[in-house]
Amino acid sequence: MKKELKSEKKDNKKKEIKSTKKVDKKNTKKGSKKIEKVNNKEWKTIVKVAVWVIAIFGFFYLLTFILVGDYGTGKKEDNTEATIQYDEILAGASFSMNASKYLVVYYDTTEDNASEILNAIYSYQYSNEEPLTLYTVDLSNSLNKYAVNEKSNKNPTKASELAINGPTIIRFRDGNVREYIEGFDKVIDYLN
Repeated sequence: MKKELKSEKKDNKKKEIKSTKKVDKKNTKKGSKKIEKVNNKEWKTIVKVAVWVIAIFGFFYLLTFILVGDYGTGKKEDNTEATIQYDEILAGASFSMNASKYLVVYYDTTEDNASEILNAIYSYQYSNEEPLTLYTVDLSNSLNKYAVNEKSNKNPTKASELAINGPTIIRFRDGNVREYIEGFDKVIDYLN
């Protein structure tokens, strides 16, 4: 009897295993179709999203060229404004510039009248056909403070002898002082 029970149990187990294998085969066939359908749907949505992203970038690309006005011609409008060429130097460099004739305008850029002096510099550069090379020295710069003095020296021969009292223009020729103009009104008149 025991042997019969054991053999029946074995037979039942074999039947169960066979039946589950059949069910699994059926399920895997159906499941693979579902998986393929799901994968196809995912690919379709990925492609749709990619097409939309490319379309949006293309739209902004075209919009940029329309707004900028450059349609691939490579031509650009030259809307640059003319700039005045003058160099800011330190007071110590006043006597050692390379030009043979040049002007140095000394003024404090933090004072109220600094914009008027700057406008006069622009006017000088525009109004003269061949203006002298012009340099500026900002007396508010801490490196130029040694040159600021209550009593001016109108005949300095080297940078250490500079003594500037207010807005001043010094005209140099070959590193030597040729003309010394002191005072706000005189500086403005000279430059205009």
